[in-house]
Amino acid sequence: MAVTQSAWSRYWQSGAGESCFAEGGAPEIRQFWQSYLQGLSAGTRVLDAACGGGALTRQLVEYKTGFEVTGVDYASELPEVSGASIQAGISLESLPFESGAFGAVVSQFGLEYADHERALGEVLRVLADDGALGLVMHKAGSPLLQAAQRERDSISPLLDDGGLLATARSLAAAADRNTAIARSRATDTAFKTATQGDVTATLDWALTFFAEIMENWPRRGQRYLAGNCALLVDELSAFKARIDAMHQAALSAEAVHRLVARVEASKPRLSVRLSPLGAEDQPLAWAVTAVQRG
Repeated sequence: MAVTQSAWSRYWQSGAGESCFAEGGAPEIRQFWQSYLQGLSAGTRVLDAACGGGALTRQLVEYKTGFEVTGVDYASELPEVSGASIQAGISLESLPFESGAFGAVVSQFGLEYADHERALGEVLRVLADDGALGLVMHKAGSPLLQAAQRERDSISPLLDDGGLLATARSLAAAADRNTAIARSRATDTAFKTATQGDVTATLDWALTFFAEIMENWPRRGQRYLAGNCALLVDELSAFKARIDAMHQAALSAEAVHRLVARVEASKPRLSVRLSPLGAEDQPLAWAVTAVQRG
């Protein structure tokens, strides 16, 4: 748990806004939220559960009617969002709010990362009986997860024993010129191997960073090479931890239907709806809404 918390904290502090989109999110998901927010009254107190980098929090703050927005996340460090109260280090399984405190609770790719049975109980506890619930959650086997897995797989050889980064770190530890020459050649070979095949965005970033390290190390020295290789290992390991967590969090159809049934049982005054988002044959995510019957 601590490793994943650290990985997400680093990610959100880097300035990333979303967990699986590079440029502003999928339009289907943003449109879902625009439709959902139309049903909320101006001034509604809204909790963004597992707010992460604040992508949905900002959409809430900027919405035309205006809401009182609180964002919480388990990450130990989070970026500030102007107009919202952001609280880091908050477990969804134990929310520090009174029962019925919020007129709406929302979560975008967040609730499922927690123990979602316990987290859902807490979400429903702090949601007013006539409130509104909106959840977008990872769907097992979705195109988003498939793309993330390709990115993860592309960098795995860099981290393997005998891979590029291990070879480069052995170069940094070379004690004599002949050893350094041999290990430098091995590093060049490993770099060429890494560039073969499908170069994903993450692999491209890693190789670009590595090329910069190799360009600078002859004049900066072995400590520079070792330190920056260790930094790159840490960054790529954190990326792998986030993707692994994403896959573990993704909900099957059976799991999401159990979640819907629990919402229906806990909030009988609300009308609950489950709808896949995106293409009918390959949905991007699950969307669950619960609103007052009208």
